[in-house]
Order: sequence, then C-alpha cells, then structure tokens
Amino acid sequence: MKKNVAVVYGGFSAEFDISVASGTYVASIINRDNFNVYKILIEKTEWTVVDLNIPVNKEDFSFVVDNQKIKIDVSVI
Repeated sequence: MKKNVAVVYGGFSAEFDISVASGTYVASIINRDNFNVYKILIEKTEWTVVDLNIPVNKEDFSFVVDNQKIKIDVSVI
C-alpha cells in the first residue's frame, strides 16, 4: 500500500512565491509509483489540496476524496 505524502507550501510571508515554486518542484520529483503525492497550499484563510481543489481539515490534516477520508502519512515542508 502506498504512503500518502503531503508536500506543504505557501504560508504567510514574503517568501510565498518561492515556497510555491520549491514545493511544486519537490512534488514533481517524488516517485508516484511508490507514493500518493498531495500538494497542500497554505494560505491565510484556507488550506487546499491543489490538484483536487478541495479543503484540508486543519484539525487532523485530512481531506475527503470520493467519500473517502485521506490521512497523510508523512509531510514535506
């Protein structure tokens, strides 16, 4: 079973654009044969799974896809 990896980027600082570029690159080099990769964009008002455009639950860092709750096994920040 593949592990769920969150690549977390964004934030609230002046380095936002650099964080997005770096996170996008890191997500692109993770082997998808071995991992489910989810890009998580952190903004002031919400956290979003980028490619799916769905919100992340801030309480337990999970989200729902096709009525299935996805929990993250490891995060890369």
